[in-house]
Amino acid sequence: FIDASLLTTPGAATIQVIDLDYPNTSTLPFTITSGPAVKATLTSLVPASVTQGTSTTGIQVNGSGFANGCTAQWNGTPLSTILINASQLSVQIPTSLTALPGSASITVVNPGAPASNALTFTVTAQSANARSLSPSSATAGGPAFTLTVNGGGLQNSIYSGAVVQWNGTPLVTTFVSSTQLTAQVPASLIATPG
Repeated sequence: FIDASLLTTPGAATIQVIDLDYPNTSTLPFTITSGPAVKATLTSLVPASVTQGTSTTGIQVNGSGFANGCTAQWNGTPLSTILINASQLSVQIPTSLTALPGSASITVVNPGAPASNALTFTVTAQSANARSLSPSSATAGGPAFTLTVNGGGLQNSIYSGAVVQWNGTPLVTTFVSSTQLTAQVPASLIATPG
């Protein structure tokens, strides 16, 4: 019997039979091959979501059957992957993949094996949040004016269509910057105090 501990690493070995009655012995090659390629199984992603625009994100991929040389994939595109152990990977998701809201399938591919089951990673929309108004009040019966809304999360590529609402009524809105919108307030909306 050959002890299993001698067969843990693929490679070459030599087998030699020594017979004390025959001083001439021969050596024969023995090959230790890799086992069959094993398909990885995913159980969770930590975290499983980020807000759009997040800089490079490190996530932990949990599962089983992760082999040396395995690669995590984002919708089939390889990601920077570090094998921690057979049940845990450290994966880097570049900023370019979290620029827009949506979702992606995360899979892991072991060398020579098919892709694992897929888990969903979600990129949530960045919310536009108003922090201040200028002016913050108007005199009843006054003229129409331009309202400036200052805040964050107003990314041009995503929120260029943002609309300021006055009690649920959309106003003509202009995107100024990622932190500012202006809106035209007609005199009819400030006709009475309130």
